[in-house]
Parts: sequence; structure tokens; C-alpha cells
Amino acid sequence: MSNKRRRCSLDILGGIDDLLGISAVSPLTSSACDDEQNASFSRDNEPRSSHKVDGEERFAGSSPVRKCLRACYSPASTPSSSTAPSVGTNTSVATTIDGLGGDEIDLLRRRDEEMADMALFLAKAIGEAPSQLSLSELVSFLEKVGVPRVLLALKRAEATEAFVDALFRAHPNQAQRVLLLRLLLEFLHFVEAEVFFQRGVIVFLVESLAPPDTSQPSASMPSSSLSAAVHWSARKKCVSPSVASVSGASSPSPTESCSDELDDRTQGLCLASSTDASSSATNATSALLSLKALLTLVFQHNRSLHLASPSAFSVSLSFAHAGGLERVGQLLLNENEREWTLSLLEVLTTTDVLRREGGRLLQLVPALVGLLSTVAQAAQVSVLKVITNITNLVPSALSETDTAQTFAEFIQRVLLQPSVDGDLDGRETFALCCAINVVKHEAKEGSAVQPTFTRAIMACAELLPALAESMTKRYRCSDAEQLVLSGYTALLLGALSLVDVGDAEISSLRVPVMTAVAAASRGTRIGKSTDRQPMRMVAAIIQEFLLFQSSSGTLTKEALVDTDFLVSRIRQHSRIVVANATESEASPSTAEDSGDMEVTLGDML
Repeated sequence: MSNKRRRCSLDILGGIDDLLGISAVSPLTSSACDDEQNASFSRDNEPRSSHKVDGEERFAGSSPVRKCLRACYSPASTPSSSTAPSVGTNTSVATTIDGLGGDEIDLLRRRDEEMADMALFLAKAIGEAPSQLSLSELVSFLEKVGVPRVLLALKRAEATEAFVDALFRAHPNQAQRVLLLRLLLEFLHFVEAEVFFQRGVIVFLVESLAPPDTSQPSASMPSSSLSAAVHWSARKKCVSPSVASVSGASSPSPTESCSDELDDRTQGLCLASSTDASSSATNATSALLSLKALLTLVFQHNRSLHLASPSAFSVSLSFAHAGGLERVGQLLLNENEREWTLSLLEVLTTTDVLRREGGRLLQLVPALVGLLSTVAQAAQVSVLKVITNITNLVPSALSETDTAQTFAEFIQRVLLQPSVDGDLDGRETFALCCAINVVKHEAKEGSAVQPTFTRAIMACAELLPALAESMTKRYRCSDAEQLVLSGYTALLLGALSLVDVGDAEISSLRVPVMTAVAAASRGTRIGKSTDRQPMRMVAAIIQEFLLFQSSSGTLTKEALVDTDFLVSRIRQHSRIVVANATESEASPSTAEDSGDMEVTLGDML
């Protein structure tokens, strides 16, 4: 015991769960009792000499094992009696239990280290050269010990990241890739997602997004290089012609049967992820499994963005640099993976880190706009969410990809026929949001941006009256959903009034917007209060919408600054003078000077 390593606090904390399962009788106690029984049995027929020490008679042949015996009392199993040792008393039993716990923790610590070493060895074997044998050994090891127990041992040994890095460094074939993806989805249920925030894992998942034929080695590659890259256990055995003629060419290949058996064993092993039909189905492709894993990783990464430093690892940027945006662009055309692809794109484009990858995002816009005319109405909402996020990152996406006209026609169809019962599926809401992003960009003051999208939607003469009517009717409703739609419509009308279309007949859309709003609000209470300044109603609804967003916790600093600047420009272009009624009665000159600087919702109406 002189060479035993020093124990630390991790030994106690790491093995506390296993100590709870230790029986009341210690293995050391039982083994000592067995040694004592064997020793006493062997001494039955041996002469024993005795001598007296301090008046007591002792046998010279007695074994010292009895002095090392340790008793461990379990509070749950030992009845309380006067003879049982008390927990609070200072007896030798407490000291014995402390010494026993240290030995047991040492044993459990070594067991965890051995388990982690075995898992790392198998992962490195698969990462260097994946084969049927190495994968089968890993699955057998996980079946024998259990996935949660292996991952717990790796966590205690601080080797989880090394295990993940070694395992997903592999370049397997399609069947082996599906197996590894199933294991990855299972691991995500037992360890933190931060463990998988590694470039190697993201590259492995991006490679899994390719179609099955592209992930296989090229046929033009020399056979010598293929044999050198394949592990020895995966290479085909050389069979002599005589043996081959005897065996026959119609004999079934054992590789295919072993692969199917291994896949079945893996599905039985992945119990935590078996509730999802996409990951447990036997015909699940590597692209579908990879999309699900990427969606989980990106979502977990976005939740911790406010805690990470600017130089921390970014899953979205790593995904884009590995060519993931190009891969998902191809998957948009595949109906089986389209739903998961749109969900992944929606989560990817919610952060500002992809703003620097605008060129790659622009490649997705034509395919997304084309889907609006081919998919069902329910799927259009997912497409609109992605386009809205992209136009928030790259507002000129439609004009740069020559899709402004096509998207404007879709917007006209949606906004000209607003739903009476509300926007149940969210299609009208996201259509308004996307249009607001583009029109606000084209309405920037002093920019040389061509209002391509604004000209396209204004080609329909019925659009402005329909928007003004929708804003006025929904503003009079008490439903929160209707009020939100009224706020988004007011934002769109306010942004349209600032666009300089540059036509010969009309240079600005301020007058057409004012005319439409005045006609829609004529005869209403809010229309009477803003009869001579219809844009005053638009600005007031926008301000009330800001208050609603602030109270609901959805208002961001960027949205507040942009909207406040938009309201200021609307007041400036429409010459809206706002003054408090009480201040104007007391000091008219002061109200005229400071009226434009203090704007509140009560003053606007």
C-alpha cells in the first residue's frame, strides 16, 4: 500500500453513487472471514502452543486476521437496540467505515478509469480506420456496461471530449455512418451538448448530409489506396480459385448479414432516442439523422450565446465553413428531409453570426422563394420564417438574387386576402415581417438602393387600401393577435411612406399611403381625431405596438432603436407636430419649441 496514489476530493464525489449500492457486509470483511475460517480449519490438526500475556492465554498459532476484521452497520438493515452501536457515539465503527469508504472509492475510481480507457481505445480504433469488427466491439461494450454507465465513467475520468473527438474523426461508409449517428443521438440524452461543440463533430455531421452515393469512395480511386485506407478487419480475404469454385458464387455475403445484425443491435441499444420515429426507423438516412443532431446542437448553442465570449466556438459559423449551407440547399429539393432542413435553417439564421456569411445565405434564397409556389400552405410558414431571418441578416437578398418580383407576387396574394378569424397558421404575420425587412432597407435615407421590391408590390393598386383597411379593423379589436397584426401592418405602411420610388408621376409613396389610411379610418373614432394627419394614426399604432412588445418581453434593443428611428422619420416627413394639451394651454410658445422632442402615445391620439 506504500505505492498507492494519494486520494483527492474527486475520489469521494465520483464514487458516491456506487457507494450507495454497496451491501452492508464489506467484501474485505467477507474475505477476511473466509481466510479466518480456512486458517482455523487448517489448524485443527496442528499442535498449538500457548503462552500468557498480561494474565491472558493466547495461542501462538492464531492468525492476525481477526485483528483486521471490519464491521459495517447499515442503518436501514440494523434494528435499533441497546446493543447496536449508536451513530452519534464515538466508537471504532465510525473510524472503520471511513477507512472502508476510502478503499472502496479507490476501487471504483480505478474501475471508472479502466472503463474510460477501454472506451477511448475503441473510439480511436474506429476513428483511425472504421471497420465492422471495431464497431461491433464498441456496440458489445456499450451493451455489456450500458451507455449511461460508460458516459458517466468518461465524465469522471474527464475524457468525454477526447472520446467524442476520437470517435467522430472517422470516415466510414454509409452503413457505418448511420450507426455512428444513432450512437451520437443516444449520447446527446446523457451528456451536455457542449461536449459536441467541436469542429470535428460538425464536419462529420456536414459530411453526413451528402447523398449516399457521394459519401462513398470514388470509383476512380486506385484499389491500392483503398486497401491501404481500410482496416485489416474490414478487408476481404483472398480466396484461392479452387476454393472459390467449390464454394460457388451464389453464397450469401456474411458482411451484409453482419451489418444488418449490427444495425439491429444498435437500435436496441439506443433506448433514449427510440421515441423519435425519425431516428429509430430502419430506413432512416444519414442525412435525416444528421439534421436532427445538428438541430439539437445549434439550438443548445444559441441558448448559451449570451454567456459565451465573442471568441468562443460557434456552431453556426463552423457549420457554414464546413459547407453545410450548400448541403442543406440541396436537401431543400428532397421532400423527405425538407421539414427537418427548414427547421435547421430557421434556428441557424436566428443569430447575427451568419451575417458575415451573406454570400452563402444568398445561394439559398432562390430555392426558398421557389418553394412558396410548390409546397402546401402549412409548409409555406416554415419557408417564410427562414426568408424573414435571411432578410433580417441580408436585407438586399431578394434584389441581389432577382427574386423580388416572384416574392412580391406571393406577398400580394397573402395580404390582399387577410383572414377574418386571425392568422391561425402565422403565414400573414411572417409575410408582413419579411416585407418590413426589405422595405425598411429600401427606405433608408441617403442610400443608393433601388426599391425593386417596393415597385413590385406597388404594381397592385389594391394593396395599399387593403393594408389600411386591415390595420384599422384589427386595431379596433380587443384580441391580442389582431392587435399584433395591426402593429405589423402599421410598420409596413410607415416604411412604405418613406420609400422614394423615383417615378416620373410620383416620387414618394407618402401621399398614396396617407390617402389609403384616411379612407380606411373615415368615420371611426381614431379617424376623427387624426382627420387632417392620417400618418399620425400610423405612428400612434406603431408606438402602442412597441409598448405591447415591451410588456410581453419580446422587444429587443435593436428593434427599439430601428422602430424609434422609423417613427421619427414618419413625423418629419408628414410634418406631425405633437404637443401636450396642458402644456400648450399654459405656454404655447414653449410647446411649439419642444413639442417634437416629447412624443407619447396619449399625445399622438
